[in-house]
Amino acid sequence: MNRSHPTRAAWLAAVFVAIGPQLSAQELSLGEAVEAALASPPALGAALARADGAEAAASVARAQRLPSVASSAALTRFEEPMLVAPLHAFDPNNIPSFETALVRGELIAQYTLFEGGARSARIRGAEAMAGAAQRGAEATESELLETVTTAFIGVLSAREIEAASARLTRALESERDRAVRHLAEGTAPRVEVLRAEAALLDARAQLTTAEARVALAERTLARLMGLEAQTLQGRPIQKVGLVGNGSSE
Repeated sequence: MNRSHPTRAAWLAAVFVAIGPQLSAQELSLGEAVEAALASPPALGAALARADGAEAAASVARAQRLPSVASSAALTRFEEPMLVAPLHAFDPNNIPSFETALVRGELIAQYTLFEGGARSARIRGAEAMAGAAQRGAEATESELLETVTTAFIGVLSAREIEAASARLTRALESERDRAVRHLAEGTAPRVEVLRAEAALLDARAQLTTAEARVALAERTLARLMGLEAQTLQGRPIQKVGLVGNGSSE
């Protein structure tokens, strides 16, 4: 089986490309996440092993079309001299050969000319199994690529939402503080302060939810990459965009 993962390379080249200026060495890219995920899950390794085994079985089946040759040899030693050649008749003028060692060799060549289509059927069946196993491995790989990409983008999205929630919370804190000052100066009613505090509490609740979603997204991506749950916490993530859309971050 081809181990160069053509499906992975074509998929990444056709769907996503990294965009942005000079990137830090600490920044996690989609390609790095995919490489780590492909190396870690046992499901993909099992699928690749099954494909290799099926291809090997198909090769064995195809080899039945070739002639088979087998050889063997044996060495026998005797304590006393023994006949080492067939004795068909006794001739006093031609004494048979006696030796203490007997060496025998055998060479057998075999080829099946006709088997009623059974051999071809076995070969076709083995090749079909190899093709199915290969497609199964490619499907497993594609599914993993899709899952990792979704998790990667999920981290980006969750962090964007968290950042937006944090900005909104800071803005509402400033608004609440302004309302408190105006109330102290007697230029604003208390209801304005209560309204600002209610909005701030709602924003803080949304921020807490956004932080929890970021943590969950980071843990999901780390698990797919075979890393510890805390590995991606706070680590910069490289932005990605669709190929050919002419946009930039």
